[in-house]
Amino acid sequence: MLSFSSYGINDWYQGDGTAPLQGTDAAADIDANTKNYAFDPLDKILTDYIYGCTLTWASNSTLTIGIGEVTCSNAGGTIRRFRKNTSTATLNLATAGVGGIDSGSAEEASAWYSVYAVADADATTFTVICGKQGTALSDVTYYRYIGSFYNNASSNIDKLYCLGKGSTVYYGFDIPISLTTSTSSGAWSAALACRMPSTSTLAVFNVKANSDASPNVVLIRPNGTTYTTSSSAGCGGATGGAYGELISSTDASQQIQHYENYGGASPTVEIMIKGFYIER
Repeated sequence: MLSFSSYGINDWYQGDGTAPLQGTDAAADIDANTKNYAFDPLDKILTDYIYGCTLTWASNSTLTIGIGEVTCSNAGGTIRRFRKNTSTATLNLATAGVGGIDSGSAEEASAWYSVYAVADADATTFTVICGKQGTALSDVTYYRYIGSFYNNASSNIDKLYCLGKGSTVYYGFDIPISLTTSTSSGAWSAALACRMPSTSTLAVFNVKANSDASPNVVLIRPNGTTYTTSSSAGCGGATGGAYGELISSTDASQQIQHYENYGGASPTVEIMIKGFYIER
């Protein structure tokens, strides 16, 4: 007689519609059957689940976090906690710890902050906390990134408006942020940093250019790519200028390059960022 190992995946409802627990199952198999055919499959698809939980500007120092549902995990990603808020929560930069800024960070001007849902409390709801972008949290164990905000040069939170409720959402600035007014003079520019968080590599730009020459062309590409001037996202116009809204990817460091061609005339140009998409 020969014995061979058998390998199989743990599938929802046993992969064939059979209930995880059946009346004919032995009592000793209850733990294994529920884990294999109910909990493990759910864990696969709910690990990164999020809905709602979006950020809304409330004041220069506070944000409102919308109602929603989220899966929080420990740092190792081995334990899940499901939480749901049916009313809004508030993040206040004047608060230390949960509800405000993590002790591993501090409020700084001209800096991005990451916001997290927190599931440390023995409750069905989540709380919130923020930390400086790229800085590990110190005060909480079970958490999930849900969004970002910019604390501007005046140490005030930039106003942002959200579109979307799932894992990818769009945040638009209240007023487009000017990135440059320097023309590239008929060549691709040097890397241009964009005001957007590290969780984003896709942004919406406003471009405008004025020149008495024709044609007027403004192009944008991710920094370091090999897009040519004929294949890049851009806009153009005749004598008088080029104006438009462009959507472009950035490199991993949130940088772009731009190109302008004005038929040899001296132009004026401005590139602004209107908003960005984040993955959470």
